[in-house]
Amino acid sequence: MNGSKGQTSPKWGSTTKLVVALAFLTVIALLLTFYHTIVGPLVLALLISYLFHPLADKLSKHLHMPWGLSVNLIYIIFVAILLFLVISGGVFLINQMQSLITFIQATIKDLPTLLNNYAVQKYTIGPFTLDMTTLDVSAVVNQILSAAQSMVGQIGSVLGSIASSTAVVLGWIFFVVMISYFVLSESKGAPEYLSSFDLPGYELDLQQIEKHLARIWSAFLRGQLIVTGINVFLYSCLLGGLGVQYFYVLAVVAGFARFIPYLGAWISWTTFGLVAYFQGNTLFGLDPIHYVLLVLITSIVLDSIMD
Repeated sequence: MNGSKGQTSPKWGSTTKLVVALAFLTVIALLLTFYHTIVGPLVLALLISYLFHPLADKLSKHLHMPWGLSVNLIYIIFVAILLFLVISGGVFLINQMQSLITFIQATIKDLPTLLNNYAVQKYTIGPFTLDMTTLDVSAVVNQILSAAQSMVGQIGSVLGSIASSTAVVLGWIFFVVMISYFVLSESKGAPEYLSSFDLPGYELDLQQIEKHLARIWSAFLRGQLIVTGINVFLYSCLLGGLGVQYFYVLAVVAGFARFIPYLGAWISWTTFGLVAYFQGNTLFGLDPIHYVLLVLITSIVLDSIMD
């Protein structure tokens, strides 16, 4: 920065740069620590504005309407859909969540007895006999119990926080919708900020890179959301048809588990199996093991088709 004529501010040395960089990172870390609850909703709001940006752009260009009017039209429809979903399925979903939490807590207590019972029996498959009593399966059982308790406990804590604070969830939904609306309305979408980076001599290359990356990211994100929605619908039909309890919540878990590569499917299948085994009543009067196999096989087939 230039001061009075003939005077310039001294250049920063390496020590000054290091101190400033560390101070900046410290401030960012403190902000993330104290305001970590707001980071997720802000990211979600930016994603929503990003997803709606191409639609608003097409409406504005093809229908020759002002940008603000196209954004208002999109959000009126979006809010109407949200209200319909909350009114029609919100209470049912919350009730299923609360029931599922209670069911999971009871299931956790029965898991050690179940696994120990299977670990002391003999299994005959054709000419082969597997004697579990000759194998030291205690370590495996303990690992399975630890993993299952950790995973189901995390799912239960998440569902519990959602189900026990409906007003807070509705407040965050309102916050996310309003932030995304103002971002899209006032700045014409978050993607416009990405084109401000300038590197002399490479402007055309940067524009092409930005264009292709935006297209790839948009295709992935929109495609993933579409697949998630289809997955929730299909799993609701499948699990409901098979008579699995809490099928709607389990379908939502399966849908959003697709965002977790590889591990998400196993989380879904494990949850399905536990609920199917311990729920008591089964389809066609099947015994619990065969009922679990039926639920798991159909779920794996459905996931394979979706993949």
